[in-house]
Parts: sequence; structure tokens; C-alpha cells
Amino acid sequence: MTALFAGLAFGLVGSAHCATMCGPLVMLANPRGAGLGTHPACSQRRIAGHAALYHGARASMYVALGAIVGLAGGALTHMGFGRALAVFAGVALVLQAVSAAGIVHGRLGSPTLGNVVSRRYESEADWSALRTTHDPAAAASVFRKFARYDLVQPNPPLWSYIWIDDHPTVVQRIAMARAYAARRH
Repeated sequence: MTALFAGLAFGLVGSAHCATMCGPLVMLANPRGAGLGTHPACSQRRIAGHAALYHGARASMYVALGAIVGLAGGALTHMGFGRALAVFAGVALVLQAVSAAGIVHGRLGSPTLGNVVSRRYESEADWSALRTTHDPAAAASVFRKFARYDLVQPNPPLWSYIWIDDHPTVVQRIAMARAYAARRH
């Protein structure tokens, strides 16, 4: 049960993003079971069911957050801020497209810079959760489940880590939990 609470704390303490995007993953954690895919007779139906539950919950959160933002935009438009909101949204979309295409380099617009910043915030969230739960063993267990449930590589190739990954690797997160444990003794 501690692993479930640690996973929930990691999702809630870090940020709203982690609570909404990682929350469905925590819902899949079963502290009483052996875990998805660990039993040799684990059926493809069970794996598909877990994947459907996880991605369905994640997509539902996107829909709910989109509805909230849409309602807020509708209210702002109704209050007379429609034109300003449209200009702001257009500029934001153009900047996002330029950044994603890698046209702009340097401090603003570098895809790798965004990943570095995101990994830093995620690491801080992990550390905050460790300080909140004081349970590095449960944290390490949750991180191992990330690799099983979300099918992430525990230690991806360097190019993937630099250009694609916006979270610390599973290996880095487990090392952080071990460092926290060593620091407490």
C-alpha cells in the first residue's frame, strides 16, 4: 500500500501536469499483485486492458483540461477579449511550431532546452515526494513500475535522452531514491 501512496505523492506533489498525466499510471499500480507482465502466463488481453485503461484515462484528462480551457476562452470571448485572445493563441502556436521545428536555436526555442528544463522540474518533484513520503524503497518500486506499465526504456540511448525525453530516466530516478536513502542514514 505504501508504493501506491508514494506513487500518488509523486504525482500530486510535483505539479498539476504530473497529477493529470502520471495519475492514470498510478491508478494502474496494484500493491497486492505481482505487477503487469511479471508473470510468464500474463495474457495479451490483460496487457491490452491495462494499456487501454492507462491511455484512456490519460486521454480523458486531456479532454477534461481542454474543456476547461475552452470554457475559459469562451468566457473571455464573451467578455470582449476575443480578438486579444485570438492574437495571443496565434502567436503561441507560431512560437510552438518554430520551436518544435528547431528553426530557432539558442536559449529560446531549442527543443533540447525545453527537455532540460522539464527534466529539472520533474527531478525536483521526485525529490519533493521523497522528502514528503520518507520512503525511498516505495519510490524505487514506483519507478520500476513506470518501465513496466508505460513501456519506457530504463536507460535510453543518449540521443533519445537529449532530444526526446522530458523526464529523468528510470535509472536516474532509482539512483535518486537510493541517494535519498543513503543520505538519511
